[in-house]
Amino acid sequence: MTTLGVLLADTVDEPLRARFGDYTTMFASLFASGGIDQCHFNSYNVWNQQYPEDIDECDAYVISGSRKSCYESDDWIKRLLDYIQFLHSQRKKTIGICFGHQCVALALDGCVARSERGWGVGVHEYSVVDEDTFPFLRCSPVRLQCSHQDQVTRMPRGATLTLQSEFCPYAGMKIEDHLLTVQPHPEFSAGYAECLLRTREDLLGPRFPGALESLVRQTDEIGMVRSFAAFLGV
Repeated sequence: MTTLGVLLADTVDEPLRARFGDYTTMFASLFASGGIDQCHFNSYNVWNQQYPEDIDECDAYVISGSRKSCYESDDWIKRLLDYIQFLHSQRKKTIGICFGHQCVALALDGCVARSERGWGVGVHEYSVVDEDTFPFLRCSPVRLQCSHQDQVTRMPRGATLTLQSEFCPYAGMKIEDHLLTVQPHPEFSAGYAECLLRTREDLLGPRFPGALESLVRQTDEIGMVRSFAAFLGV
């Protein structure tokens, strides 16, 4: 049994949490949907300064998304960036999702900024740049849920580009054999993505109808999570 520690950088608001669970539940469901049933999930509310007492409490880590920006000055974000540097120094297997992807970039001297292109929402198409990283996603383009305003604008030194789109040029990266990060949200179900979109209808303005319509597209989260499992050695 592999223990995955989910570093929770946000919480799911009610009433969505009652219907869809928290982000740990979503990651557990994602792995189960890919037939990966040899994982146990521990949760750590890093937004509330909760961390493992020992890095080896877990075999690997997943950093969740967040409504916050990784370059904000909150103490908990600064601590998370420090912890990412520690994970990197220990060569601990870590997967970063959306905010987690951006935090890894920023912690290791990459750059992250608010995109001039505005919100990326709904189902987007991505090109797989490095097929070895995603052995179960060999057919480009792949479709995945996304929800973000910020983007990585420069990858850290030594990072390999793995996933990209016209909207998001640095949508995935890998650092050596222990850090793998992606901008999209393979853990989001279409139902959760729709509910999240509807809470932001006024904010999204003219982007809302197209994003909502995109949710009917078939997505490739199964290939993504099986690739995650291959990376983790599960």
